[in-house]
Amino acid sequence: MGSMWIEEPEIVHREAMKLFEARFSTTQDFGVRLDHVEFKTFSEEVSLSMVSKISEEAAWMCEGSKSSGPDDFNFNFIKNSWEVLKHDIVTFVLHFQETGCIPKGCNASFIPLVPK
Repeated sequence: MGSMWIEEPEIVHREAMKLFEARFSTTQDFGVRLDHVEFKTFSEEVSLSMVSKISEEAAWMCEGSKSSGPDDFNFNFIKNSWEVLKHDIVTFVLHFQETGCIPKGCNASFIPLVPK
């Protein structure tokens, strides 16, 4: 609508839709081709192991002396406190694996993911 100032919600909505449809409906060819590039892939066994349920035994295979920061607990703390923490950690991890969601009230930045 040019340089007119519009406050009518329906018109603003329609013009915004036109703008974004035009912006995101066109494609641009950047000339990049990947026709003969071979990408490395995981074997089926490895792929399946990455989505399998985590087991308690995985906790004991982790290196224990490293932490993500100077004020964080390392994995040795978790190993030494396992009987107290086990239920909560296993419940949390299984819930995340089943739903892909972190429960409300948890801040994702405080939860380092432990490799299997």
